Amino acid sequence: EHWMCEEQLAVTQIAGYHIKTAFSRKNIGHGGVAIYVRSYKLETFKVLKMDHLVREFYFECAGVEFRMDGRKIAIVVVYRSSSYRTLTDYNYFIDYFK
Repeated sequence: EHWMCEEQLAVTQIAGYHIKTAFSRKNIGHGGVAIYVRSYKLETFKVLKMDHLVREFYFECAGVEFRMDGRKIAIVVVYRSSSYRTLTDYNYFIDYFK
């Protein structure tokens, strides 16, 4: 959870890492997810298209797929807001990823 808008995220740097994919909320502040990687260790890299899965304020996600040491690896980060704690909200979250 990074709490930044797209403009802030674009200029935020972490020494030795590069931002590869992120989601920033457009309608409500805070939240958001990002994936930073050390690019020199990657053989191939692609951003997973996950925008269609995001439901702002309920859950947000971003993902990458890459090869390292000959192995294919996928990393997905999911943030689920703690503001939604009802069983209906939980079931929506689980059903959406089935």
